Amino acid sequence: MKPLGPADPTVIASYQVLGLLGSGGMARVYLARSSTGRRLAIKVIRADLAHNQLIRRRFTHEVSALRKVNPLFTAPIVDADTEADEPWLATTFIDGPSLDDWVTEHGPLEPGAVLTLAAGLAEALASVHEAGLVHRDVKPGNVLLDDAGPHIIDFGVALLDDATRLTVSLVGTPAYMAPERLRGEDGTPEADMFSLGATLAYAATGKGLVGGDTVYAQVMQIAAGRIDLSSVPPQLRDLIAWCLNRRPRDRPAAAELVRLLAASGVRMAEPGWYRDGAAPFTEVVRTPVRPLSRPGTLLSRRRVLTIGGLFVAGGAVAIGAISSLPRRGASAAGASAAARPTGLGRVRWQLSSGARQGSSDAPPPPGERVIVYPPDRVVAATDTEIIGLDTAGQQRWNLSPPAEPVDLWRWGDAVLVTEGSHVRLLDAATGKARAIATVPGQVLAAAVQPNRAFLATDSGLLTLDRFLTPGWQRSSIPGSPGPRNAVVLTVDSGHLLVQERYGGTIRASVLDPDTGEVRGSPVQYTVASPPQPSGPPRGFGPPVGPPDDPDGDHNGPPPGLPPELRDRVEARIAADVAVLRFSQNVRAVRLSDPAVVWSYDSENPIADIELVGDRVLVAAGQLNALALESGKSQWTKPSRGAGIVAYRGGTLVLAGSDQTITMLDGNGVKAWQVALPTSLRGAMPDRLTVDGDTLYATFHVRPNEPGTVDVVAFALS
Repeated sequence: MKPLGPADPTVIASYQVLGLLGSGGMARVYLARSSTGRRLAIKVIRADLAHNQLIRRRFTHEVSALRKVNPLFTAPIVDADTEADEPWLATTFIDGPSLDDWVTEHGPLEPGAVLTLAAGLAEALASVHEAGLVHRDVKPGNVLLDDAGPHIIDFGVALLDDATRLTVSLVGTPAYMAPERLRGEDGTPEADMFSLGATLAYAATGKGLVGGDTVYAQVMQIAAGRIDLSSVPPQLRDLIAWCLNRRPRDRPAAAELVRLLAASGVRMAEPGWYRDGAAPFTEVVRTPVRPLSRPGTLLSRRRVLTIGGLFVAGGAVAIGAISSLPRRGASAAGASAAARPTGLGRVRWQLSSGARQGSSDAPPPPGERVIVYPPDRVVAATDTEIIGLDTAGQQRWNLSPPAEPVDLWRWGDAVLVTEGSHVRLLDAATGKARAIATVPGQVLAAAVQPNRAFLATDSGLLTLDRFLTPGWQRSSIPGSPGPRNAVVLTVDSGHLLVQERYGGTIRASVLDPDTGEVRGSPVQYTVASPPQPSGPPRGFGPPVGPPDDPDGDHNGPPPGLPPELRDRVEARIAADVAVLRFSQNVRAVRLSDPAVVWSYDSENPIADIELVGDRVLVAAGQLNALALESGKSQWTKPSRGAGIVAYRGGTLVLAGSDQTITMLDGNGVKAWQVALPTSLRGAMPDRLTVDGDTLYATFHVRPNEPGTVDVVAFALS
């Protein structure tokens, strides 16, 4: 506490001011005493801001939010005057440091104390969320510690369900904000849980999730999921990774986390819990947790985690690759959780979508032919219509498109349909149109963010919102080397990458996704034409038998790849680096000042690429892990023509030619392997996605074999 200065008040209402506790950009906080001697903390809006109506509304909002929260978990409100010349708010005084100050002075908390902190903060957030609030600024500086446990303070940016949105651009502290918040979405309870995970990581390590000297650098790392958990004690890493899951729906609910920690015997706060480091570590085990008896309270169906069971490979971990702790949600055809098959690699459901198949002579289509919407919907484009299917393969809706071919693009729970210059946004569950628009030119490619889509047409680039209302538009990027064969868009929160193919030449341009302005000069390079396959027709090799070796360790070129895979132009973005793939070439391009960082040429056709942490996985004749920074090979693993997807800090490898699904950790070490059903023998995977404890895979159907299974959901637990 600092002594009062000449400009500080000595009395506020009936309270005697004793000293200055701290000050910020909006207010000063004083220690005061009531007429009966009780100590209070009084927050007073700065005099130079007291006439700012936005600040006054925000302060009134904070008072309203505090009145809704259970006083056990915050500093209870005692008195307030939001109409005073200098509005003020009085709360009980918590005689303890902030988590930020304590860790700065004394270092990280012991793992047992971090669990106690997690239980207390989760209980506090459960109260906040039950009151219809979202805090939006959970961070170490807003957590006070005393012998009774942690307390969350500063509800100045909290969001009420019924509140009028305050007109501020980015509310919160970026280093502790969830990726979806950084993309401009509203705060949600799930975003608070991400902030909780970031706060726990700080308590356990004494440092933030991301480095970087600027806020921009931190924002870019979090938005890309490049978060370093290597210094988190192993016994805490799974818990923190759960909260930091890049997909909001796969983070725990606050009440769920409370029940888990309490059921596992995590010690509650007692005198000295954060000071003496004596709190023992309690292993959190997979234990069924009974739902609360309160009417209307929902228990999430995610599986309880084992904190000691580390599934996050060491080093820099890409949080987008850390899947949720598996959910026990409904699977195929209405089967109950008790009745469905369990076990690694078991088929939950499979179907034939009837989706159109690519021609050996035609270029790969820009969109997707079939899209899975977990857990139980599939949308496919056939030769004559667009259809919605359930997991039993039954058609739920259909829509006959115009004569022009259509392309599908997944956009949240909807499907974006492009057909020439016509664009529709359909509800994936019902097929009903949410919006319809016509754009200038023929649509060649699309990419989506949660609240907007980016389209490339033969006349330029433009954006559409969820109502298909145009945003910015621009003409084509100048300097074209000739007629282009294809264009591919890739977007993250800070970059729009435009790849244009002109024969064997690729031109990559980086644009500002908010304005469409080109950043720097395009990167242009030439790739040698891939050799034409011999033997099996362009589509698939012949069905093969099980591998001779039990581990499925097969080297050698993959079977003949469909042109959709072999000729695919695609990219992955990680912070300031984009990894571009065309034909048998992969190269990394720096985005801030576009330039090629490294290049890699595969001896065999490439089936798939994926980013996992700080590595680029390339699936061709073998699986090769390249360092994202340098392109140098880190390890290789035999696997022919596989589909790959990031999962729990490692990589899932689905190899139809080897008839296996394999889980590799971050160093390429096999965690487990299971055999595929014989019905998928020789099948070539197209696109893989993981949702909870299910791997969803689409496959290319062999030529002249319509009606075969091409969509499968595999159990991962």
